[in-house]
Amino acid sequence: MHPVTDICAISSNSVTPNERGNPNTYFSGRSVDTESTAIGTVATMQPTKLDIPKIVLTDINGREVKPEFTAFPSIESSSCQEYIDHIFAFDPALAKSRFVVSEKLDGANMTVMITPNNIRYFSRNREISAEKPFFDAPMILKKYKKDFLAVQSGLDIMGCQFITLRGEYYGKGINQRIDYGQSQYYAPFAIEKDGQTQTNQQFRTFMKRMNFSQLQPVPILADNVTFAQAIAFNPEKVLTKAHAPQPATAMHDEKPIARYDFIEGVVIQPANRLIKDSNNLFLLKKRAEGFLEIEKTHTKHTSKKGKSKRPPDASHRSSNDLNASSFNRLIDYINANRLINVVSQLGDPTSHKQIGSYVNAVLQDAKKDYCKHHPDTELEDQIPTEAFKPAHAKILELIREKYPELFCRKQKAI
Repeated sequence: MHPVTDICAISSNSVTPNERGNPNTYFSGRSVDTESTAIGTVATMQPTKLDIPKIVLTDINGREVKPEFTAFPSIESSSCQEYIDHIFAFDPALAKSRFVVSEKLDGANMTVMITPNNIRYFSRNREISAEKPFFDAPMILKKYKKDFLAVQSGLDIMGCQFITLRGEYYGKGINQRIDYGQSQYYAPFAIEKDGQTQTNQQFRTFMKRMNFSQLQPVPILADNVTFAQAIAFNPEKVLTKAHAPQPATAMHDEKPIARYDFIEGVVIQPANRLIKDSNNLFLLKKRAEGFLEIEKTHTKHTSKKGKSKRPPDASHRSSNDLNASSFNRLIDYINANRLINVVSQLGDPTSHKQIGSYVNAVLQDAKKDYCKHHPDTELEDQIPTEAFKPAHAKILELIREKYPELFCRKQKAI
């Protein structure tokens, strides 16, 4: 196990193990399984008063370094044979690996970044805070605080400066297409140590050894199978294992299982490999046809109410399945000040040929701010025609008012 490097103690404060969220269990610091995560063995100890120093991450020159958030990439569909062939041609050994099939939760992508001093939450494209919540987060995440603190207190023994948990935030009120019960939950599905992606086996070993009180990983539906077996997994009419309602008993009236109790689909990945010469997992998603019908019906239902219930996770959507209510108030973000901001970066346009690039720059700038205030939209989403046309027209009008000579030259040329 490698020691922690480039960490500088700048002050100290005393807290009890209980305050750190991990009262009885601590790592011994010995490497146990070098083939998996090498995070050490677990030793049970009596709670004692500890001096926990406040530390900062520094580079080799002693300058403070803050881990940067990067969005988790969208997952490719298992139906994209061209992508699969490309990956396997690049990394032939990957095709011969053993694979894991896990449940794909119908929720929103969420990242938890844990450093020695902070626990930060992110949606796919922005940081989550009390001032800028994401559904019921960060309030709902308080129930996981003890588990997050346990990770924080074990960073040094795990030989890393920060841990990044990738997971799905799901439950009541998020997408409302699958019945996950009456609350909202966070389920990790991947882990990174100091920005280095760990294999699925390393992630599962980490989860098992931490023995969290609340955090549970996404459910595993098939393990140690070949790629052919994994890709052939049938996701139809498989009941969700993620906080599903309790089944009816003899003491209650029997009722048929609602189709909303079935899974969205599955995620397929190698058990113990990354893509060769990369820091990337090889992930494929396979969605159930039954769920796609639910999604289609649900989208039509919500669009009639003028409010989209599309999932914030861009991996769930394509440019064709966004309903008209997405970005329906984008035009409110188009104004003269935004154009001025773009001009301050690009300079004044000098020819009619540049108008298109300025329109696009203003549009992207407005889209970025819109997504910050509307968790149900993502930067990767295509703006529906109903929202794009008025926004485009308004930008052109603003440019015409500020630079009328550009349009006059165009008319003379004609």
